[in-house]
Amino acid sequence: MLTTAASIRPGPLVTPPRTRGRLAAIAVALLGVLLAACSSSARVAETDRVVSQVPFIDGERYEYSLIDRDGVV
Repeated sequence: MLTTAASIRPGPLVTPPRTRGRLAAIAVALLGVLLAACSSSARVAETDRVVSQVPFIDGERYEYSLIDRDGVV
């Protein structure tokens, strides 16, 4: 007796219209939140000069060297 298996083909992957609408609404809401976060009108702190007057007399200077863990300048 010869039997054949029925072919089971998966249906096309189609997103229901309601789900597409929800995804679009979520995307628009996230974009709105991102834009609102980036356009905040918070005041930026004012800065002052770090050095107003150098405490050295003529001819004096201060030098420093950056040295890594191995002692290399």
